[in-house]
Amino acid sequence: DIYLLDEPSNDIDLKTIYWLEEFILKLEQPLLFVSHDELLIQKCATRIVHLENTHRKTRARHTLSSLSYFDYIEDRVHRLNKDRQIAIDQRRMAKERDQKLQRQFEKVQHDLRSISRQDPSGGRLLKKKMKSIKSKEKRYEKEETRQVVKPDFEEAINLQFNVKALPASKEIVSMEKEKLRVGNRILIPSYDLYISAQEHVGIIGDNGSGKTTLLKVIEERLQAKTELKVGVMPQDYESRFDIEKTPLSFLSSTHEKSEQDLIHNYLGALKFTYTEMTQSISNLSGGQKAKLYLANFILGDCNVLLLDEPTRNLSPLSNPELRRMLKDYQGCLISISHDRLFLRETCDTVYELSQSGLSVVDIVQLDVDSLN
Repeated sequence: DIYLLDEPSNDIDLKTIYWLEEFILKLEQPLLFVSHDELLIQKCATRIVHLENTHRKTRARHTLSSLSYFDYIEDRVHRLNKDRQIAIDQRRMAKERDQKLQRQFEKVQHDLRSISRQDPSGGRLLKKKMKSIKSKEKRYEKEETRQVVKPDFEEAINLQFNVKALPASKEIVSMEKEKLRVGNRILIPSYDLYISAQEHVGIIGDNGSGKTTLLKVIEERLQAKTELKVGVMPQDYESRFDIEKTPLSFLSSTHEKSEQDLIHNYLGALKFTYTEMTQSISNLSGGQKAKLYLANFILGDCNVLLLDEPTRNLSPLSNPELRRMLKDYQGCLISISHDRLFLRETCDTVYELSQSGLSVVDIVQLDVDSLN
């Protein structure tokens, strides 16, 4: 009678995602699905329920919309920017008003101290003025509680890579007529792959085709190149975490105050609260763990990134920020992904891995309007 789906596109390949979209569009029964896949939401959702934490994650808020997803996001940004400007204007006006009131208070206070006892009527007038000033002060305090709160953007990833780019001509990966194996089983009898230092490469393929195995082979080959600083984000985040560590201790190497201050700033830019910074990694959400990897890559000045489905746990509002961040990345990026927007916006070349090897895919074919 009703379908309930929780992240239905997370662990499936592109062919199955296309099938899922067609299935949902033809479905006559009601469907409620949770998803971080922006294109899935755009194509299949007729109404949107947006749940978010605001005010430094101390308040919950929900929004209902009948707009398409991209129209909703555009409308939301417009509303948040409008509220932000109103909040800035209100605070500026309140500051000017309070400064004026403070000057009036100081003048009346000075006059009260200076007035002669021979002028009782003048003293009464000044006391009346002081009472009026204090009354205004209380009224202003009540008004401040009704001011628009400056909105905080849950999606913000206010970090960027400052890695020194390697020469564009430098070869990072050079594989010719290689065999891709899992134990004694040959997945791909022969494949070629060449990747240069500033290239951004995406890898797609059917589930079980060997994409993650290929990424591990690339990682092993790169370990011998001492001039490279390689950052790896696996699908299983905890395989490279000591989950009992806190985010602060995980990112620390020297534990010096300057390093600690920098880490605090980075985690704050990624919207970590102090509680989240100081609790064990095991308590973090998947999206927070993904952001922790990003902070680690930046602190480590990684000039090569190997990412396995990097967008799968980030919210649909954070994913555009990640795409912007990686699009500007000056190092070498090699990523497995089935996120079509990620592939289109961050990758120079997309390869499809199949039994016949690696073949280049036209990124335009991954466009929203060109999907089969």
